[in-house]
Amino acid sequence: MAGLGPIGLVGFGALGVVVLLWLVISFSDPGRGRSLLEWLAATHLYVALGALFYKLVLDAWADGSLVGQIGFGFLLLVFALGFCVSLVNTLRALGGGAGGVGSDGAAH
Repeated sequence: MAGLGPIGLVGFGALGVVVLLWLVISFSDPGRGRSLLEWLAATHLYVALGALFYKLVLDAWADGSLVGQIGFGFLLLVFALGFCVSLVNTLRALGGGAGGVGSDGAAH
């Protein structure tokens, strides 16, 4: 992990949180708390994927690859929008709302 920059630290940190939350979710009973943890894990997964594709966009920019910039930029946009949706649903679950479209949480 030599030379890991801030983007990598954010991405790997978010990935670590996802793994930890998935372990906790796996052994939790269904309910409001589990739903909140599911949305929190989904949000961190989008952070990890966003960090990955942000790094790939920067690498494509440095290489002068227009195709890479467009492709990875599109995927970055998709995951950034997914992050926004997941963050809103996490805040709704935190506030006692339904936790998204259904009451099943982020895992369904």
